[in-house]
Amino acid sequence: MAGDQGVVAASRRDIQPLRLLCTNDDGILAQGLACLIEAAEPLGDITVVAPDREQSATSHSLTLHHPIRPIERGERRFQVDGTPTDCVMLAVEALMPERPNFVLSGINHGQNMGEDVLYSGTVAAAMEGLSLGIPSLATSFAGGDLRADVSMLRDQIEPLRNLLEHVIFGFAQTDAGPVGKTDLLDRWGIDRMVGRGDVGFSRDTGRLYLSHAFASRSDSSRDARFGGEVVAATLEYEYRGPRRRLVELLHEQGIKDLAVLHAIDQTPRHLFVPTGVRHRAYEDSALPIGSGQTISQPSIHARYLELLKLKGTEKVLEIGTGSGYQTALLSRLAAQVFSIERIPALLDCARRTIKQIGLRNVSFLLGDGTLGWRQYAPYDAILVGAGAPEVPSTYHEQLTEGGRILIPLGDKDEQTLYMFARRGERLEQTEIAPVRFVPLVGKYSWEDM
Repeated sequence: MAGDQGVVAASRRDIQPLRLLCTNDDGILAQGLACLIEAAEPLGDITVVAPDREQSATSHSLTLHHPIRPIERGERRFQVDGTPTDCVMLAVEALMPERPNFVLSGINHGQNMGEDVLYSGTVAAAMEGLSLGIPSLATSFAGGDLRADVSMLRDQIEPLRNLLEHVIFGFAQTDAGPVGKTDLLDRWGIDRMVGRGDVGFSRDTGRLYLSHAFASRSDSSRDARFGGEVVAATLEYEYRGPRRRLVELLHEQGIKDLAVLHAIDQTPRHLFVPTGVRHRAYEDSALPIGSGQTISQPSIHARYLELLKLKGTEKVLEIGTGSGYQTALLSRLAAQVFSIERIPALLDCARRTIKQIGLRNVSFLLGDGTLGWRQYAPYDAILVGAGAPEVPSTYHEQLTEGGRILIPLGDKDEQTLYMFARRGERLEQTEIAPVRFVPLVGKYSWEDM
């Protein structure tokens, strides 16, 4: 045993400091999470990103019906109004300055044995870590009522710390390679991991149960009952990596709004571009969408949306639906989106795609965008995707007090992006940056085009 300890100690000197991400599905205030943190703290730098409330049985799911906004509770401590999978994704993509070396999930208030593994949020968090290429562990308490008697769990902190030390630094020593077959917990052989030599506890009451994350997301479709589901899962997985690399690029370029980054990560841009350029969907570049129009590069969308500082409660008017991609991003960041497009073919295509991905808080209008949409005014924000010589008076009239207008102003070839805020009968303007957009065509803009 002394020899083993020497190997671990040497490994720790070589690779310190490790970056460990801790999460769970019982909520950030759960005693199990506190015990996991205490057990892991001597092993590296801990970042905690956990749900703000219990998220048991959420399986490997992401939150789509509202923007995800983490709240900082202390140094490297965040609570998130989402699932355990959301927590891992946000931590890796946005909250942690460097990728973690290990994801630790738990300690779950329940054993997570048998079929529980299929829908456990605790296991799902470790699955998400593994899908991102990060070694991950899920821990569960397999005896007694943890909420009633925390002392039962605290008795396991030292054994758990020893176990984590062997597993974590064992991975680090081998350059965090893929989990081998002998250590892999999967849905087909759940019992094999329990009681495995010196890297597991027995099934006795009051013991901890620890498992490696058992599969990446790409395997989740292997037992789908319908061929269409398998195809859909395969296509989505094919684009998931490029989409996340795009999110990383945008973050490196200075996009800091986590809700915006999350919206981009959850929105399939490849569905909003023609099939002929779909392979370029996650490049940071503008692409043609037909009718002489283009979809702007993702970094432009991201900066536009970050400037609006949406909180999720706003009613937004979008001028220029185009492909519908920005509309989809807005739908994840605002309560209601009203979008106007003057080209019928573009509007029909955008409407179909928005419906396909299941967004329900978007309304469309075919018509002159410079008129606004008086029926549903006033709006908290008006986002204009084309250049105008001046702000149409209709926008001012349809804006709430304190509401914002983001619009490019200038000639038909070059413009400057401005942010306007309504202060009574006047608009306060802020100059943002030089830009180049297609002209805004309509009664109160470039009417002759």
